Amino acid sequence: MEEPLMVSGGTILPVCEGGPSEFGSIVVQGNLCTLPMDAILTVNDLSEPFQSTELTLYLLDERYGVADQAPVGGSSGGKEREQVYSAFGFPLNLEEKGWWKGEDLLLGVTVAYTWPDGTQTQWSTVFWAVPEEELPGQPAAGEEITVRLWPDPAQGEDTTGVSIYVRNDPELETSQMGVWVNGVTSWFDTGALLSGQHAWATPGWADLDGDGTDELAIIRYEGHGTGASLEALHVLEPGEGGGYTLAATFTLGEEEATWVEATLKELGLDQLSCGDICHFPDLFTVDIGICDPVNGPPLGNYVGTLTCTLAYDGQSLTLTDPVYVPTA
Repeated sequence: MEEPLMVSGGTILPVCEGGPSEFGSIVVQGNLCTLPMDAILTVNDLSEPFQSTELTLYLLDERYGVADQAPVGGSSGGKEREQVYSAFGFPLNLEEKGWWKGEDLLLGVTVAYTWPDGTQTQWSTVFWAVPEEELPGQPAAGEEITVRLWPDPAQGEDTTGVSIYVRNDPELETSQMGVWVNGVTSWFDTGALLSGQHAWATPGWADLDGDGTDELAIIRYEGHGTGASLEALHVLEPGEGGGYTLAATFTLGEEEATWVEATLKELGLDQLSCGDICHFPDLFTVDIGICDPVNGPPLGNYVGTLTCTLAYDGQSLTLTDPVYVPTA
């Protein structure tokens, strides 16, 4: 597997090729993951074209045989590359099946892919699901589902070596983004809740501060609406244990909008104002939509674009070299 297939709460589960007959050998190899009983396990569609998938959850006995099983979902693909890829999440504990919540459960999962030529491949994993109180510090899963945003088959072959995930915390009304690099997943806050049907993120490597080492930069969807289309840029630096930490973020917030307004005045464009469009053509450039509120709706009369260069000093992002280009 070149990409994470099964994820739960930021933990990427190891998988092997084969079906239920592989459960015993997986257990014998050891190093099984331990997940909260109330967690959501998500299976991400592969970036290879397929016809369909079938997911099955298994309850294993003390000899690692199948004591019970239940289908937990699947997805339909297609023969064409432009099919829609997604992620499917399901709860680990099926209480309606009588799988006791108060004791440790040894569970297995298989995902079977049927390919366009009719052949089938299965991948399997085994893990422990334990009651919540046995994992101090583990947040309750709630409605949280982890969804992979990258690699994205619609963008072509991935050359970054990065996988990106997003998960929402409905209680705190915030979202987190996870980056997977060289087998290590790092999570950081991204702000307001993201809608899964619109969420996307694109990673890139570049030496933004000129120190001779590439930073990991991520351009992601932040929101849209009438007269609004917003992207954000995150810059991550290497951290401890092979992980990455968030060093700087640029979003078109109140502080940034004030800077844009001041820049427009310096350019002699006092009648214009900052809109709600923020787009990154590349990791070094940002385009900001400019409105004419005097001669139209405050956020509906876009008349041009302010293009700026992004400057990163290792700690923060600023805008330089502003150029205003009116809409043709």
